[in-house]
Amino acid sequence: WELWPIDMFKDEFAKAFEERIFPSSYFLTYAHSTWMRYQLSKRYIREKVQSLQTHKEEWRRSLRYLLRGKEMVDNMGADYFVILLPYLYELNDEHPFLPLQNYVEQFCVENKIAFQDLFDSFIGHNHVDLWAHPTDQHPNAKGHRIIAEALKESIQQRQFLD
Repeated sequence: WELWPIDMFKDEFAKAFEERIFPSSYFLTYAHSTWMRYQLSKRYIREKVQSLQTHKEEWRRSLRYLLRGKEMVDNMGADYFVILLPYLYELNDEHPFLPLQNYVEQFCVENKIAFQDLFDSFIGHNHVDLWAHPTDQHPNAKGHRIIAEALKESIQQRQFLD
């Protein structure tokens, strides 16, 4: 689930990228659009993290879907497992999305939902090297390899496939 899709800033990103405030200078236009994209990305991060406080009900509603999924899978007699994949950005101790990860993790613990936070598997990697494309921060082959290795170990430890 995605609580705040990037589309929330789509028009502003497009404007910052396309607008030519300095029509006679490509360099100044480039510098300005780069600065604006940087500012918008920082705002996106800030608002995403603040959404824990500003949009509590939306978060609760989204997390209830995890409970519904667990109930459905439990009724089928299968194992239910939540994977927390970090945003592929600043993969270090200063990761700006840790409050979001911690919130979901706390919910899982309180509701006895098995989970694995993959953040530790990504620490120290250059996030850009893991992106599918410079404009697509989904994991590429290297990112998927990290995910697979972490999950393989976890699945074996939890004996899901026995």
